[in-house]
Amino acid sequence: KTPKKVKEFKKIIETLVNKFDITHLSLAIPYPYDANKDLWNPPNLKFKNFRFRKFLRSLGNFKIFIQNDANLAALAESRANNIKNMVLLTLGTGLGSGVIIDGKIYEGKGFASEIGHSIIVKDGLRCSCGNKGCAEAYISVRALQRYYGKNLEIDKIAKKARKGDKKALKAFKIFSDYLAVLLNNIANI
Repeated sequence: KTPKKVKEFKKIIETLVNKFDITHLSLAIPYPYDANKDLWNPPNLKFKNFRFRKFLRSLGNFKIFIQNDANLAALAESRANNIKNMVLLTLGTGLGSGVIIDGKIYEGKGFASEIGHSIIVKDGLRCSCGNKGCAEAYISVRALQRYYGKNLEIDKIAKKARKGDKKALKAFKIFSDYLAVLLNNIANI
């Protein structure tokens, strides 16, 4: 079964294929995507074991390059700023990360560079990936909303914090404390 978000994506690709002579398709997607098995299991999009590359091949005859969105953001920052070794975090619905070593994306075995799924609280909150205590469960938009106690957009919580709202300030304090723990771990690694 094709997930709704992928159906929407399919319409976009079909429009582009009909309009342009596409020979290559490069995509930045949230992990986890296992290129060897062609399985995409994005925890924040709520579907599992989707064969993304197979799906894309059904849309046209082009070369396909699929990579993690945070990895590509890190690579772009690395090249734009001539930094050979770095870690980039993407804070949003989840907590993404890209690791650059010697100017190249580092992936390790499996999902080794998925820092958002490193454990920062033993037996902690359940993460969208199914594990307990992952950094993403404590450092993400959803986490900040949980600390605030309301499913309010992050910019509205930030606006309240800037105005001195104690509840919003407390939410950002909790968030920043967990972020500090993660950044310290990254620096030590």
